[in-house]
Amino acid sequence: MPTATVTSKGQITIPSEVRKKLGLRTGTRVEFLYGKDGGVHLLPKKIPFERLIGMLHTPGAKPLRPKDIDRAIMKYHADEDKRIRAQYK
Repeated sequence: MPTATVTSKGQITIPSEVRKKLGLRTGTRVEFLYGKDGGVHLLPKKIPFERLIGMLHTPGAKPLRPKDIDRAIMKYHADEDKRIRAQYK
């Protein structure tokens, strides 16, 4: 299990093994959720772009307008956020 040390400023360096597993990159926002077990869970707030590829494609469908794409992405993020939060309730 990877570990980290808290600095006097309350900062930690997330071990590279954990960053890779969570897909964290420079600039990725993270969220801390309190679990029922009393633990604190670290989750990436930003969904990697690669997970969005193909989610809008429907064979034979006409191309989507940019605002429709934006709506679909927002819905995906909202649904994914609900799914993740439900795991920690």
